[in-house]
Amino acid sequence: MTVSDYALDAALILLVVLQLRPSRFGFRSVGLPLVIAGIVGVAYLRSFPTAGGDFPLIAALTLIGAAIGVASGLTSRVWRDGARGVLVRASILSAVLWLIGMAGRAAFQIWADGSGQSEIARLSMSWHITSAQPWIDALVLMALAQVVSRVVVLAVRAGRARGARPTAAELAVAA
Repeated sequence: MTVSDYALDAALILLVVLQLRPSRFGFRSVGLPLVIAGIVGVAYLRSFPTAGGDFPLIAALTLIGAAIGVASGLTSRVWRDGARGVLVRASILSAVLWLIGMAGRAAFQIWADGSGQSEIARLSMSWHITSAQPWIDALVLMALAQVVSRVVVLAVRAGRARGARPTAAELAVAA
């Protein structure tokens, strides 16, 4: 892994740290994660090998990433505050789920590049994975699916919060 690989992994891991405090639903909760995901996608995705066991590996890890992202989004708190609009805050469970996905993926990459190379080679042969590229694509798509699915869940929940009937406190602030 290169310095830029570590930097992108760290940025993806730290995204949830920014959301441990309540913040207005906006660029920091939607745009920033999508920008980082876009940079990762452009930097790493070149092709999608589908021979042998390549596609099942890519599909499985992408679905795992999406599931973690949905769970992280569902366990975040989203509410409407009359004065500040829709707010979002990652719960401890949301942060733990996020870290399991992002840090786990990064740890796997480090292991696969180091002492795990022979294990990965054996596993790749038994699963009929054709090269290292499907592993790269699968891990990148896992991260992208985690980011995008969490953002989509938060956006849906923010939309519902915007459409929610105002509370008595919100009406009092507006009066």
